[in-house]
Amino acid sequence: AQIILLKAKLRVTQEELHTVVCECKKKDDENQNLKSRLKDLEEENTRLQRTISLQRSQTEKYKTLFQEAKKKSEGLQQEVMALEKVLQ
Repeated sequence: AQIILLKAKLRVTQEELHTVVCECKKKDDENQNLKSRLKDLEEENTRLQRTISLQRSQTEKYKTLFQEAKKKSEGLQQEVMALEKVLQ
C-alpha cells in the first residue's frame, strides 16, 4: 500500500514538474520575444535620433539662409529707396 501511495505522490510530483517546466518554457519564449522587441525598439530609437539630429542641422541651415536672405532683401530695399530718391 505504501508503494502505491509513493507512486501516486511521484506521479503528482512529475505532473507538477511538467507544469513548472511548461511555464518556464513559456516565460523563456516570452523573454525572447521581449528581447527581440526591445532590440527593434532600440534600433528604431537610434534611427529616429539620427533623423532628429539631421532635421535640427537642416533647421539651423535654413535659419542661417533665411537671415542672409533677409539681410540681402533689406539691402536691396534700401537701394530701391535710394534709387527712387535719385529719380525724383
